[in-house]
Amino acid sequence: DDLLLSRGRLSAAKGTVTLSIGCRLNWYRALPVSCVQHLALTVDGTRLIPDAIVVELGGRRIPAPALVEHDDCWWATGQVASLHCALEPGSVKDRYQVRLEVGTRIPYMAPMPDGSWRLVRDECTAWVSV
Repeated sequence: DDLLLSRGRLSAAKGTVTLSIGCRLNWYRALPVSCVQHLALTVDGTRLIPDAIVVELGGRRIPAPALVEHDDCWWATGQVASLHCALEPGSVKDRYQVRLEVGTRIPYMAPMPDGSWRLVRDECTAWVSV
């Protein structure tokens, strides 16, 4: 339950409403962000499309679908990334129910017999106030 921070930020620009939420990695050691193989957010019951999510970490902004391409950016233990989520216009509220799903590939664990990698999967739901 400590993956999502309960305090968020809301911004609006050019007709787009963005909810920004703090998030921690679901592993106890630093990993390259390319190890985040799955990242999904559901806000108030609506699952966001992957392209609607941008991860900001260490001053870099990476669209969620492109995380797997970034071996050059590391996510340290305890470091909080900002998940910037584009919401539907008119969905401005004081509080949102956010569900995070994250699947992380651990590079130093051997692949399974079929060649696929094990994923550490976690889910959590939090009420995020803005």
